[in-house]
Amino acid sequence: MSSPRSLSVLAVTLAVAALALSTWHSNRSTSATQDGAGVSADEQLVARIASLEARIDATNAQVGSLAARSDDAPLVVKDRRLEDSESRATVENSAASDKMKARLLGIETRLSAVERSLEAAKTAEASSKRPPLSSAEREAAAQEERLRVAARQAEALDPSLDTAKRLEALRDLRGTPGARSPAVVAAMIAMAQTSTDAAVRADVWRQMSGAKDVALVPAMLHAVLHDADPKPREEAAETLGDFLDHPGVRETLERVAAQDADADVQRQARRSLTPRRR
Repeated sequence: MSSPRSLSVLAVTLAVAALALSTWHSNRSTSATQDGAGVSADEQLVARIASLEARIDATNAQVGSLAARSDDAPLVVKDRRLEDSESRATVENSAASDKMKARLLGIETRLSAVERSLEAAKTAEASSKRPPLSSAEREAAAQEERLRVAARQAEALDPSLDTAKRLEALRDLRGTPGARSPAVVAAMIAMAQTSTDAAVRADVWRQMSGAKDVALVPAMLHAVLHDADPKPREEAAETLGDFLDHPGVRETLERVAAQDADADVQRQARRSLTPRRR
């Protein structure tokens, strides 16, 4: 179960991301005014960013309240995915704008994870004040969790559902060890390989982080080398860091770190070549 300290880390991280995106909007708004061009797409992004900032503020306040009742003080760190975001905040062309949209999707994903963790922490805090569950109650709770996971797996596997619904199920499954079953992994690989939406491809590779299913390796090696959009390449490079001992992975990341056309992809490949803390 996540501690208030770890939740504070995540909440502050997301606040940093929101600040970077706000800076980007300011620069974009100035550029649009000078050029006389329409800004309807930017206005939609601004509305989403404002909503995210409000959610971040509310979540951060609640996390701070929980942290104040613990022995741990909040720890301020940066997510390695968001390093250097300030230096890339100014966007002046449509390709960069699409990249910021993909980053916004990543922030929404991580914010949702923080909010779920916060709810779990609240539940844990409330549970600590209740008498221990009986064996029958524990089994009932475990069965309820199994049913929840099965329902989310079914959603991730269901081709009749829209892509957004299936990705939402995948994000939820990521928080439960072992929930991204081989069948789910195979279905998500197929989604990434057939989707024409770079944000979808990027989100699949992002949500596969930690799954440790070697079936992912060939698909991600292909993506990191050949996807036309840099964001899926960057996310594939990050998740490939889980497989440094797998044949071909280290060599491919070294190649990407030296030769990819996008600086962010190169940077992520270099990070992934550093063994992760366990």
